[in-house]
Amino acid sequence: MTVEKKEVTPKALEQLRKERNQELVRKMRAGESLSSFDSQASWFPERPKIEKNLEALQKLYGKDTEQKSENSSSPNSSQNMEAAVVSLARGKQKSSLDKQKR
Repeated sequence: MTVEKKEVTPKALEQLRKERNQELVRKMRAGESLSSFDSQASWFPERPKIEKNLEALQKLYGKDTEQKSENSSSPNSSQNMEAAVVSLARGKQKSSLDKQKR
């Protein structure tokens, strides 16, 4: 299949430009949108909401996980996270001390 190239003359280009400009002026006077495509079409889709799997957390960290997860949704969640890290670190220290005693 061969594609024929059409030769565009300067007069034809000028005519196309004039038609396009007249169309834009008509749209402006009518108050229509001048965009050639919907800008929202180029946006990234919303990220999905990720919820905690409480069952898996309970298996990993024990039964008091529900209380901790409720606290983590509070405005001071960064403080709660720091406390959780400290308590985990303490727990690891205790378990390493227990291993050394054995």
